[in-house]
This record gives sequence, C-alpha cells and structure tokens, in this order.
Amino acid sequence: MRSRYLNQLTTPYLFGAVTDQVERHPNPVNLGVGDVSLPLPSCIVEQLQEQAALFGTETGFKGYGPEHGLSSLREKIAKTFYPMLSADEIFISDGAKTDIGRLQFLFDPSITIALQNPTYPTYKEAAILSGKTSFIDLPTLPSNNFFPQDLPKADLYIICSPHNPTGHALTRAQLQHLIDTARQHKSFILFDAAYASFIQDPNLVKTPYELEGAEEVVIEINSFSKLIGFTGLRLSWTVVPKKLHFRDGQSVHRDWSRLVSTYYNGTSRLTQAAGHAALSQEGLQAIHQYMQIYRQQAQSLKQALSPYFDKIYGAEHAPYLWIAASPSYFERMGIITIKGEGFGSHGQGFVRLSALGSSYTIQEAIRRCSQFANLSLT
Repeated sequence: MRSRYLNQLTTPYLFGAVTDQVERHPNPVNLGVGDVSLPLPSCIVEQLQEQAALFGTETGFKGYGPEHGLSSLREKIAKTFYPMLSADEIFISDGAKTDIGRLQFLFDPSITIALQNPTYPTYKEAAILSGKTSFIDLPTLPSNNFFPQDLPKADLYIICSPHNPTGHALTRAQLQHLIDTARQHKSFILFDAAYASFIQDPNLVKTPYELEGAEEVVIEINSFSKLIGFTGLRLSWTVVPKKLHFRDGQSVHRDWSRLVSTYYNGTSRLTQAAGHAALSQEGLQAIHQYMQIYRQQAQSLKQALSPYFDKIYGAEHAPYLWIAASPSYFERMGIITIKGEGFGSHGQGFVRLSALGSSYTIQEAIRRCSQFANLSLT
C-alpha cells in the first residue's frame, strides 16, 4: 500500500521545475538553483587522488567507516567551528538535506512544528513524509525584519539563518529570543546554518552555540557544500549536544546515535578525506577566497539591479537576492529565477536570484537587465 503521506506532496519539487525552465529556454542565464560554480581547490583534489590511489592497494583499501564519521574529522570540525563543544557531539553525514529528513524521525508525529514562511520547502515536506501534520507559520517579512517578535509555542522550530530565500541573518537579539522561547516551552530548534560562512558582521553569530542556553535546545545542521563547493561530493555534519533531552529526560544525543546507526553505514572515506583537506590551512584560505568571490558577485548583482527595483533584500550574509518583482520580468530576458511563492505563501510577489553562478553568468545577467531596461525606456 502506498504511503498516504505522499498524497500531501501536491506540487512538483520546487527546484526540479527550475531545471525544466533551463531546458526549455534556448539561451538561459540560470540564477535559479543555488549550486556552486567554482572548482574544488587543488588541495582537495590532490587529497582525493591520493586517497583513491590507496584504495587500489591491499594495504590501503578500507570498507565501511564509522557510522558517525571519522573521529579525526569530527575533531577537526569541533576545533574549527565549535570550540565550546566536544567532537563526539558532531555527526558526519552525506548532506544537510539528507539529515533534515532523518532528524524528523527523532520526533513523534503528534508534535507541532513552527516554520519560517517563506523558507526552504524541504523542511516541511520532510516533516510531512514522516507523518507530521501540525504546522505553524513564522511570517518572515520585510515588515518584521524577517522574523516575528511574538513567537508562538511549538514543539519544534525549524530555522534557517542566514535565511534561504531572503538572505537575512538573525541578529543576536532575535536568536537569543528564539533560544529563550524554546527553553521556556521545553522545545527544540532545528537550526540550518548552511550559509553561516557568508556572515562577516562581527555583531552576528555563526552558530547558536555562541549564545546562552543553546546547547539545551539547538540541533544544528551544516555543510561543506556552499562552504567550499562540495555540492557534488556530499559532505555535511549535524551537531547534537549531550545537554539536549526530551521532556521525559531521554537523551537526544543517544537516540540520534542509535537512529543514525540504523539508517546509515557511514559517509564515504574519500569524501571525508576531502573534508580534512578543506579544513587544512590551505583549505581554509580557499574558503575565505570563495566566500569573497560569491559575496562580491551578490553585491554586484544587487548594485546593478537597484535602479530597476525599489525592494531588494539579501546579498549581504547569503548568496541570494530577494526581490519584490514579477518572475515574468526576468523570463522575458531569459534569466531563470525562482518564484517566491515556491518558498511559501508569504513569498508571493517576490523572486529569488542566486549569485553562486559563474562570473560570466552574473555579468551576462547584469548585461541583459541593463539592455532590457534601456529598451523599455525607448
């Protein structure tokens, strides 16, 4: 018998529709799907080649790795990003999106989930497929600085910051308020920090664990995908602090360890070796360079489009522009975007543009917009 939960996924997957648009247009400029375009740094490629060669020898070949990830990589991630946590609170995975789905199985189907609206659609769809039915909107709008002051009571808050699609990064006050609310209600926060590396403002935090009480309520997901171009390699991590407990006192860390062991045989050793290289001195320098390039592209795109649109958000702490505009405006130029309503009802009237494409793609989009605007004036 077919799962009844599939009946609730009534529309095609959002980003699959973008692929269809690209294929239909004779000369598209794709600012839709947020895939990276810069090649892997040489230190990562060399590590992959070296490890692959070892796999071809009897002494170098190894099979399954630990379900929770190689201890050396967990330690490196903790040292680099979470000095306040221990390495065994970090779990290596094959993609943040995958763990977004797996994490839903920690929670009973009866829970109430609060979601930003608009937001990345996988959060709600993964929850639906695991039997969740009760959802609350957190309006994420320019009028409330992209986060509501009055937070409703919920069992689980699923939050992305910096936010996909609006690009807004929660302020310290906004995030502390969220943490305090979750502690008050004995709730959890599933925090997607995939774009945290884009944050430059020292007044903002790159992980909730910098704030008081976060270890009691926050599960964080992060990834190498946008950090340094691992979208095709698939490598991520999930942070589950030992201070996290369900209302009955059961350990979330212990349950997640058990759940992962059931569903997963461990991330590719080759990919984890690449993760090691990414966090080497050379790799960290490349991360800094990549972030600078993508940030500059986002800023250039925003600056070029500002004369034509009154309301452009984002491009500062995330590689996305959130523009109050009709998708048809860009469609006439062959520029592929994502309709705002694809991220939720409060996305109506907006489009999302990605600045993660190649330099040529960004410059061509700017050229077409400028040319189109000039033609409209003649």
